[in-house]
Amino acid sequence: MQTPKRDLLHQKVITELMKRVLHGQYAPGQLLPPEQPLAQELGVSRIVIREAVKVMVEKGLVEVRQGRGTTVLPETQWNPLDPQVLALRKSGESIHQLWIELLEARRVFEVQSVALAALRLGEHEYTALNAQLRKMDTLIHDPEAYQLADAEFHLAIVRAANNRILLKLIEPVRYLLQGLFAQTGISPEAIRIAQNDHWQILRGLEKHDPTEAQTAMQTHLERTTQTLLDLNLARLGSTQQKQ
Repeated sequence: MQTPKRDLLHQKVITELMKRVLHGQYAPGQLLPPEQPLAQELGVSRIVIREAVKVMVEKGLVEVRQGRGTTVLPETQWNPLDPQVLALRKSGESIHQLWIELLEARRVFEVQSVALAALRLGEHEYTALNAQLRKMDTLIHDPEAYQLADAEFHLAIVRAANNRILLKLIEPVRYLLQGLFAQTGISPEAIRIAQNDHWQILRGLEKHDPTEAQTAMQTHLERTTQTLLDLNLARLGSTQQKQ
């Protein structure tokens, strides 16, 4: 049985090696250094290195081939929804592209989910969603708190669809959704616009009208996508000016 101190050491080594892969110190196609030099550099045993590599294999970051060593895999092989991967790559160009892909997926996933919710939600679910939006009305000038509440509102809609598979599918993206909302809800004006969209979605749900709910959700997600694109362009322009 591992002690808390040993667990902490293992996690520290895993985090360090993952950072080196995710930040490009070990590039795709490159071999990781052999176990012994890595163990000496990080001050741990070869067993700790081996266990860390196993974790990275599970996350799709590297592959181990007998007689060849451990090779860094291309980004397309990484698990994009792994919480630890997301936490370590939460800045930079690649995460912005991942957010764009998430929004594309949401336009498929959530637009269909809200239609099911419109047909299936009961009085209890509607009351909870209404209360959530009223709470969010009070958070316009508190972006961090609003972002958390925003994520919960969208998750509650999926729960109201009453489909266990859909609910399981959205669970891994909770962290990424919060990171996305942190980028697209940064100003009170942007939050007000998003909040108005949310009330439009709820009106469709209240009427049990799947078409109205879908249209409102589609409009909201398209607006969110455009906001993110504009922010990304502004960020790139600022970076270029500094260079």
